Amino acid sequence: MLRAQFVLSGFGDEIVVGTDGAWRTLWRSLGGKPGLSWLAGEFPGILRTVGLTEQDIAKVMRVNAVAALTWRPVSGSTRPMTSAAG
Repeated sequence: MLRAQFVLSGFGDEIVVGTDGAWRTLWRSLGGKPGLSWLAGEFPGILRTVGLTEQDIAKVMRVNAVAALTWRPVSGSTRPMTSAAG
């Protein structure tokens, strides 16, 4: 599995997994796979079988996404960070 090879090669901090929940055919209620429930329920088991640790799985499934989606100031910027509503 290509994702596992990237993680095992040292790129685990740079990978985020996800799926397109906008496709109705991927909704569990419509019998679709893979979908969000598959990603959260079955995919971690697949990652375990190809040699990823629990820490590796947590990174690609959650930790890296949180880091990627967290607002932080740009280095060297003099503009204060504000929220969209503020």
